[in-house]
Amino acid sequence: MKINPFIFSFLLGSLNFIPIVKSSSFHPSQIPINAGASAKNPHSQFTDPKSKLVNLHQDLIFIESITGNEYEIGQYLYSYLSSRNFTVETQYVSSTKLLHDVDDIDDKPRLNIFAYKGAKRSTRLLITTHMDTVGPYIPYSRSSNGEGNEICGRGSTDAKGCMASQIMAVEELMAEKSIHEGDIGLLFVVGEETNGASMERASEIFQQDGLEFEAVIFGEPSEHKLVIGHKGALAYEIIAHGKDAHSSYPELRINAISILIKILTAIDEMKLPGSDKLGETTTSIGLIEGGVAMDVIPAKASATVLTRLAAGTPEEVIKRIEAIIANLGFDEGRVEVKFGHQFAPVDCDIDIDDMYVA
Repeated sequence: MKINPFIFSFLLGSLNFIPIVKSSSFHPSQIPINAGASAKNPHSQFTDPKSKLVNLHQDLIFIESITGNEYEIGQYLYSYLSSRNFTVETQYVSSTKLLHDVDDIDDKPRLNIFAYKGAKRSTRLLITTHMDTVGPYIPYSRSSNGEGNEICGRGSTDAKGCMASQIMAVEELMAEKSIHEGDIGLLFVVGEETNGASMERASEIFQQDGLEFEAVIFGEPSEHKLVIGHKGALAYEIIAHGKDAHSSYPELRINAISILIKILTAIDEMKLPGSDKLGETTTSIGLIEGGVAMDVIPAKASATVLTRLAAGTPEEVIKRIEAIIANLGFDEGRVEVKFGHQFAPVDCDIDIDDMYVA
């Protein structure tokens, strides 16, 4: 795919717009640290040359949008873009209750936001990123090192820095009359940090409506490099079943945690193919659960694992995992594996002359 000069100039502008941000490390908890902090933005307007970008970025961070709780930021984006004369559509993905399966939770719709100028929905370029973040929520802050150029807060980089930069770049290009109706569409999705169903929903709607785009740019932290590939993924849960007993009667028990440790050790040492473009295939054991007390032999233990594929297919990895477990020789029924979200590596069809890509 050839990128014309219009899109090329947009790419450069968008990269230069990204503020200096520092995003906090991942934490598995989905409980906000300070749930009230996203209610309003108490800061005054900044006076630096890019204050419009900084203020938009700040507003987005002040809205807590942990996966499943994207309603408020979706409403903000709808209002913001509508007030700037974009045509704004919403794409229903799911309700909050469907995601959490909790009776007393507020049942608010989870919506993608699709915006464009005028009436032409099928634009030459679609730029997109996601509204949701991992937890816990961390409020906005700005460094006091004398320069104030380091911004912290959940989503400051991934992906609210991208979102603010994309919106502001489009606004600036439109103000300069460098782009017009039918040139650019904006798509902001929910649920990217979990299963990506919202992007699948957007693709489904676009296909149903016959919408086509010459190119798509995804906003993700990439050290300001243009990335033309994406690792695949395979998520799975390993469940070990044992037999509980008091620890003083070891002859009566089968320790589920011991079974799980042997499996995870083998999985952690599993060698899978990589690629020159995407690097190594990696496996991360993200969550382990099991046991009820120190002196009770656990009857059940589980672990959730994510393998990021630089080469090959999820089906090939599944066969490797099943073979590893079979070779460990556990009795039938002792080990259960549930395979979840999965997709193969993506090699983008793109050709950009005289520009460094990663």
